[in-house]
Amino acid sequence: MPYDDCSFDIVITSQVFEHIFNHEKVIREFRRVMRDDGISINTFPPKYVLIDAHIKIFWGQIIKFRPYYFLCALFGIRNGFQKGKSIMYITNSNYHYARTGLNYISTKEFRRIASRYFSYISIETNQFKDILMKLGKYSFVKFFLENCSKNITAVLKP
Repeated sequence: MPYDDCSFDIVITSQVFEHIFNHEKVIREFRRVMRDDGISINTFPPKYVLIDAHIKIFWGQIIKFRPYYFLCALFGIRNGFQKGKSIMYITNSNYHYARTGLNYISTKEFRRIASRYFSYISIETNQFKDILMKLGKYSFVKFFLENCSKNITAVLKP
């Protein structure tokens, strides 16, 4: 980022991390441009969200396989910009976008990277917080709610 060290009190991102291909570089830059008493607030969709918000395909951000996108297009699965387009156009555009425009990060990976640069890290799946507390012993349910909820909010402090 073209800013001096310690330039900002707050760094905010919303729906950006799923498009970044070098998460470590971005998080490191956040820390560099933040003041020592600053804060970074980031919201992003979970890696394992069931329907990708961009291409509208079940696990389209995970299954980056051209024949899979072809089958989805064949069955009529399209986002709003693809109405009236051919099956091959949709297949190729979804495949290209998934490979070059989507790189979802898991909460575990986000925490691992952020811990290199920040001492305070809070990651919450806000709408399921109460349920998670009650279902902590059911690991699969907990994994699903933590990783498939609508949005993740990550707060970082130096």
